This record gives sequence, C-alpha cells and structure tokens, in this order.
Amino acid sequence: MGLSSGASSDTQIEYWGSAVLSEDQTGFASVSRNQSAVPEQTVFRGHGVCLNPAGKESHSALMMARRPGSEGILFNLVTGQESGRFRALPERQFQGHACYSADGTEIYVTQTVFSPGSPDHGKGMISVRDADSFNQLREFESGDPEPHEVLLMPDGIHIVVANGGRYPGVDGRSNDATEMSSSLVLINSTTGAITERYTLDEPKASIRHLAISAQGSVVVALQVQRQAMNDSAPRPLAAVLTEKRHFDYLPAPENLWLGAHDYMGSVAVHAPTGIACMTTPKGNFAAFWHVTSKTLLGYFQMHDVCGVSVSTLHDCFVLSNSAGELRFIDPVSQQENTALRQSYPNLRFDNHLSQPVITLKG
Repeated sequence: MGLSSGASSDTQIEYWGSAVLSEDQTGFASVSRNQSAVPEQTVFRGHGVCLNPAGKESHSALMMARRPGSEGILFNLVTGQESGRFRALPERQFQGHACYSADGTEIYVTQTVFSPGSPDHGKGMISVRDADSFNQLREFESGDPEPHEVLLMPDGIHIVVANGGRYPGVDGRSNDATEMSSSLVLINSTTGAITERYTLDEPKASIRHLAISAQGSVVVALQVQRQAMNDSAPRPLAAVLTEKRHFDYLPAPENLWLGAHDYMGSVAVHAPTGIACMTTPKGNFAAFWHVTSKTLLGYFQMHDVCGVSVSTLHDCFVLSNSAGELRFIDPVSQQENTALRQSYPNLRFDNHLSQPVITLKG
C-alpha cells in the first residue's frame, strides 16, 4: 500500500517538514530517510506545518509561528529553502496553525485579536489569505477564544477549528484559564458562518489539535488546564467527533491519562486502517485508537515524543522528538520497524511533523 504511479520505494524519496531547535536557534528542517538535514534559520520559533494539496509539484510547506506569532513562512520541502513569508496584520496574533483550501488558492490561518482594553481583545478569528500573494482576502470569527489547529473537512467547503478557549493576557503570551470557552466548530470557509459547534463536559479541557479520518471523523487531542482546577483527578485527553456528529471522549484507563500529565501534543490518522495515533511528550509515549470502534489498541514508549505523521511509502506512522529521532511505527501492531530508524543529532524536532511529500530519486 501507499505507492503511487507504479513507482517503488526504491525509486522514491519521502520528505517531512518540522519546526526545529538547534544550538539555541530556531528554524525549519526538511528531513527524509538516509539524508542529513540542515535547518533554515527563521529567527522565530515555528509550530504547525501544512501542505498545499493542489501544489504537490512545488513541494511547498507552510510553517506558522508558535503562538502568539506574527509570521508564516513557505519552504520547499525538497530543498529546505524559504520561498516566501507573510506577517500578521496590526492587532492580530497568529495562533500556530493554518491549512489550505481544496484548490490550493486560499490559506486559512488561526489568529487572535490582540488589543488590550478593547472589547474585542482575545476574540478568535480566521484570516483567509491568497495563497500566492498572502494578502488577506477576508476574516471571520472562530466562535470562541484561542483558535489553534484548523483543518479542511473532506467536503472541501467547511473548515474544522479547535478553539482552545483561553483568553490572552495583556502581555500576549500568558493565558487565563480561569474562564474558558473551548469548542470544536465547523465553519463555512466562504461565508464564515459557524454551522456546527461542539463542547465537552470538562470545562478546563482545552481542545487543541486535530486529525480527520477517511470517513470524516475528527480526532481531537486535549490539554487539561490543571492550574485552574481544584483537584488532581485524571481527565480524558482524547475525543472524537464521529461522522454521525457524536462528540465524546475516547476510552482509556485512568493510569494512561495520569501518565500523560494532562497533555496530548499531536495527532494523526492512518487512513487505510482508520487508526489514530496521539502523542504526549510529558508522558513519553504515543497512544493508538481505532477511530470507528473507539477502541484503545496500545501505546509506544518514546522519550519526549510529540510530532506524528504518516509514511505513505512505508505504510506506517512516523514519530519525532526533541532528540532528533524519527521512529516508524506499524499502526496495527504498534511495533517499531527498527530498520527504518533515523537520528539527526544536530536537530531538536519541535511539536509537529508535516504530512509527507514524495519525489522520484534523481
């Protein structure tokens, strides 16, 4: 499975992009198996990386600045070189993620109004930008504070947004979790109309990261704001909005939630099997669920693991961590293919890995 155009993995190269930290500097790195990686410096710390579904030939990947951020940068995944950048407009702060429209002509960027003293301060917004010029075409509300990850739904019309729910402090960096309003919303990407809104029964669970299954279910990674709570009881950290629009937690024993320390960092779905992988760098493991049956399948231990993507060529998950390691994990057995293991000692992979880009060798 996973090969295209009749080519074999021996004639193809698969690349992933990630924000990286290296010798107290921040940058972007494009990595592939059996290839050294040198980061491009970006000055700011990056976060989410997304691909243009209609521009695969350009091998471009868009990296957004870590929240609260002010820049987005376009890179070529094959060369690792920058090919464009844009900045936030006045009184706006980027929130770490973006995604493209189905035809690749527009970019949807999560952002927050930053205007202390204004009644709009902290309002969640989506900036819609032209994918070529980066000019803002329109802007609409996300429905709740702190929109974080945004993805395009399979219908190509709606975007799904994880509203983290916290309000920004006057310094723009701290977040107030005393009053939270976290939600998962579906928005018409053309009109900006919020067509569906979902919440969980834990008011201090911040909905942050997303992945979509082939059937249209949205898998959600949560982060519990323990500093704003009065007890230490474990809370679920994973949820799913099914294709039938039922939103609820994914099951796991309490010791798994305890071990994750209130923090799930990233999530991806392996489309052929419908299995989701969710990472917790604080817990040093990745957990696996079958999405449709909501069954916990197992876990894989890895120090400070946070990035997760898929390998199309090797039909498995790819995990990354702050030690510059890549691990290739079979979704069904949750076992590592050690023959594929990679290490980049000069890099510290940050939170997220992009989806892969595949090119022919030579």
